[in-house]
Order: sequence, then C-alpha cells, then structure tokens
Amino acid sequence: MRALSSRSEFVVALRSIYLDGEASVTSRLRIDVQTDGITLSAFEKELLRTCTFPARDTELGSVVVPSRAVTEYVRNEDSQDLLLAETDLEFELSTGRSRIALRTLSLIDWPAVTHLSGSASFWDETTVRNLGRVMHAVAPDTDSREIFKGVAVGNGWIVATDSQRLAAVEAGHLPDEVIIVPRLAIRFVLGLSDLSSCEARLAPGKATFSAGRLAVTTSLIQGVYPNWREAIPEGEETGYVEAKREELVIALRRLGPIGAYAKNKLVRIQPKGTEQLLLTSRAPDLGYQEESISGQTSLKEIGFRIPSLRELAENMESEIIRLHVIDPNRAVVTREERFVGLVMPIRL
Repeated sequence: MRALSSRSEFVVALRSIYLDGEASVTSRLRIDVQTDGITLSAFEKELLRTCTFPARDTELGSVVVPSRAVTEYVRNEDSQDLLLAETDLEFELSTGRSRIALRTLSLIDWPAVTHLSGSASFWDETTVRNLGRVMHAVAPDTDSREIFKGVAVGNGWIVATDSQRLAAVEAGHLPDEVIIVPRLAIRFVLGLSDLSSCEARLAPGKATFSAGRLAVTTSLIQGVYPNWREAIPEGEETGYVEAKREELVIALRRLGPIGAYAKNKLVRIQPKGTEQLLLTSRAPDLGYQEESISGQTSLKEIGFRIPSLRELAENMESEIIRLHVIDPNRAVVTREERFVGLVMPIRL
C-alpha cells in the first residue's frame, strides 16, 4: 500500500470522522487506498464514519492503525504533503523531514459494517436542520431509557423528549414509519460539510447518511416511540410569559456565571412594571444576578432551569416567544409555525 496526499486534506478528513478531531486512546483508524483516493474509517458505538479524499501515486491496500498516534502526528506537522506506505507489519507516515512507523492492527477484527447503497430516501437539508432544532431535548447518554436517547423521525414529525422537555417540528414529507436515530449519529450528520447534498438510505435497523465525501452509518434505536402528543397539556391558558426571543436568549446566556452554581440552575421570572420582565438567578454563598428584558407576564413568578429554557428559545425562529401555562403541575407549552416545545417549570 502506498499513497501521496495533501496533509491538510488528511487533517480535514480526520476532523470529519472524529468529533472535534479527537480520537480516543483505544480507538482504531482504518485506511483504504483506492486508485485515486484514500478513505479513512472510524467505528465506535455502533457508528461507522468515513471520509474519502483525493490521493496520487497510489498502490492499493488497507491497514488498521491506532487512531491517536496518527491524529497527533498529522496535526502537529506543517508540511504540505504526506506519504503513506505499508512495509511488512508496519505502517509509515512521512513528510520528508520526519517519519512515524506504527505496528498495524488486525484487519480481520475490523467490524463487518458497510454503508448502505441504492436509492436515497426522503432526507434533505431541511430535515437535517430540523434535527438540530430538536436535539437539545434528547435524553443524555446517562439516561437508562434507551428510547429517549435519539430523535424520532417519521409520521410527519421530527421529535425529541427526555420527559422534562420536548421539541417537535412538523415535516410533512416524512414517511409513516417512525425511525429513532441515536444522538451521536445526529451529531455527525449535523457536521456534514454540505447539507444541501445530504442523502439518507434506510434498511431494517440501520441507516446511512451521506453528503459529498462524508458518510455515516448507524444502528437505529429499536422500540416504539411513546405518544408524545399526550404530554402536551390541553385546555384554557391560565397564565403566560411573553418576551422578545433574542432578548430572552441573550439574558439567559448572561446569567451563566451565577446560574451555573444556582440550585437546579434556576432562573426566576417576575414582572417588572408592565412592559418588562426581571430574570433572577441566585447561588448559595456566591451571590445573585439580575437581567431585565422586554416582555410581559400574567404570573407573579415562575421558575425554569436556565439551560432548558435557553435551548428551547435558541431553537425557535419567531420574534416573540410566548410560554403558555395551562396546568401549573404540567409542562409549559410554546408554539410557532410547524414547531411545538415543552419545558417543565420548577416549583419555587
């Protein structure tokens, strides 16, 4: 195996298949040299990521090597070209003035996972961007409920919930069958360089997303997604909070220094006159912070977790955000065209 490539192209490819360009100590990197290009592959947590880029002076071959050593060597070099070569049980990277030789790992042990081929499905740039709008409501990896660790896509909606908050975007072009795409896979899909060319291919329990030279294949989360519509309170509004969305987002971001240490990361919202809202966060043994923004509320006060309210507002698009209180013991609802959001208030 042999190939000559641009170092910058190699670095970009590594950043594409590893979040933030960082490979773990134990991760492996597969390098395949084709006639006119190189494909880098990484496989972790049931997720295959590949990036293909041009190369010259190629001799076909494949190797598996420790990822961390390759990424650190390539990233710390400043040369223009990078020579790849395999000799016996070693893989070499060299730039002319430096060289690193690594023992190769077993190709046989590389997972037998491949990208799906065939005609692309309903996926498009709008679908991908809507995935990003609901991602904040996905349950964290520490949650024991596997079904909530992904985004449900299908039956006209893109939905995420962790039972404390919910975000749903209407997308009429989706198929009736609902699939649940894992959080980690979506993070890579959102990082695809050219969303306008994004495509998806589906098979039972599996999906491949691609754009240009990048591709991601993931196992889908199995199970039936809960009926999220049952979580939306119905009935007459008993109270509300209304504010300019951008002002609210900026104020919640500014509350960070105190809010990070506040109990439950709480922000308390109260009326300030008739045309303003007062946002307050208090941290024991540290102090408090106040922010005033344009807005109105019919309530004496209401509290939210700062991250939950901020992320909801960040992913909306309207100029004004209105939080509807229907049942004080249930989530607060906000709506805009083709979007529904829920966030649980905190008892004060």
